Amino acid sequence: MRRRIILGIAAFGLLYLYLLALVYAIGVAAAWPTPRWWLGIFSAHRGAILSWLLISHLVVVLIVSLLFALIIVRVFGSLSISVAITFALVIWAIFDAPLALDAFRSTGFFSKGIWLADTVQFVGVLPVLVLLLRRLPSNNRFERSRVASSVRQGGDR
Repeated sequence: MRRRIILGIAAFGLLYLYLLALVYAIGVAAAWPTPRWWLGIFSAHRGAILSWLLISHLVVVLIVSLLFALIIVRVFGSLSISVAITFALVIWAIFDAPLALDAFRSTGFFSKGIWLADTVQFVGVLPVLVLLLRRLPSNNRFERSRVASSVRQGGDR
């Protein structure tokens, strides 16, 4: 019982730090000017700026989420996927759910596309990273020796 309470408190604290890190990193990435070399790639100035914002936003979300995915896998173990999905849904509810009505009221695809890209990033990135990190082989020598002895005895991993 005490372990669940401690893990719950740790989850709330980690979620708060994740929210702060995302807001700060996304704000910093949005404040950077579009590089001149990027502007030269595209024929339209607006297309260059918007694509730079989308790509830099994705990169920032990936970097911040990778750090927190490592922490979630390490701290929460077998509960890590459910914790990551919960984090993703809470963040989506805070950032993107309020924008859904405005996005779908708009006449063009741009607002809907931005909203959809943000939704996919916020809902998908953290759980997918946690899932991938959980699939990595263990670097713990005791874990490896236990798995190896289980396989030698005819057991399944």
